[in-house]
Amino acid sequence: MVELRVLRYFVAIAEAGSLTAGAEAVRISQPAVSRQLRALERELGADLFRRGNGPLQLTRAGSRMLSVARDLLRREGMARQVLRLGASGELSGTPELTVVAPLATLHDLVAPLLAARGADLPVIDGVEMEPARVFDEIVALGADLGLSTYPPPAGWRARRLPDIPLYAQVPAGHPYAELDRIELIDLLDDPLIVMNRTNMARLVVDEALAGLDRRPARLVEMSSSLLAQGLAAAGRGVALLTNWSRFDLAAVPVSNGGRPILIPMYAGWDPTHYAADLLIHLIDEIEEFCTTAIARS
Repeated sequence: MVELRVLRYFVAIAEAGSLTAGAEAVRISQPAVSRQLRALERELGADLFRRGNGPLQLTRAGSRMLSVARDLLRREGMARQVLRLGASGELSGTPELTVVAPLATLHDLVAPLLAARGADLPVIDGVEMEPARVFDEIVALGADLGLSTYPPPAGWRARRLPDIPLYAQVPAGHPYAELDRIELIDLLDDPLIVMNRTNMARLVVDEALAGLDRRPARLVEMSSSLLAQGLAAAGRGVALLTNWSRFDLAAVPVSNGGRPILIPMYAGWDPTHYAADLLIHLIDEIEEFCTTAIARS
């Protein structure tokens, strides 16, 4: 029978791309890890890596085994959390939960929620991931909850959270700053600071722009929403973002044809999660906090 510790070594080697780095990650000597890997391959009857010059490459059997190993290790982690939860008899403060979400969501939603309500919630850690890969990363890491502008895969538990408005963010002294709302078409003469196409806000902006008769004078594409806000604060253009404003920027909701431009937000989790009730409680808190924050903006 394959031992979980050996699977942990295998995953570490696969993720590091070498025996040396994998051994360092699990704090075991390289010869010991190499012996364990060879024993695992003999037990499975298949090579897991193509060995040669350069980084180790997974074979087809290795790729399939990596998915299985990650899932088994994730479930072992769940089992440990169940035992801890049962021993404590309490939900608050234990177990620790890991949320996978875009960086802006961790900064603008999860961290402020913890600051306001953290004494009554589990200990929450976060992993940054681009929106399209959030739920794949949950499987890879054995994390607990995903927050993304993309919906979870079929078979996951999901909840649609409040839609996030798209904001035109400008310095406080800008002529747009005093407006209650602004039409997208009225922004087209300004340099528009937008996110790249891994970001759902950008895709929604592109869709809205495609329906207009005019094209923007200039688009400045960014990978970091924080740096996009920095550019806007420096007067380099109008940032079209869903983030809460920073750097004293005014955030003006953007509409298209009189209708607000909104970005969807989803929570997703494994329906077999050992602490599903706790996750639902956490999502309730996230939903309430998000609703309140949007109303104040």
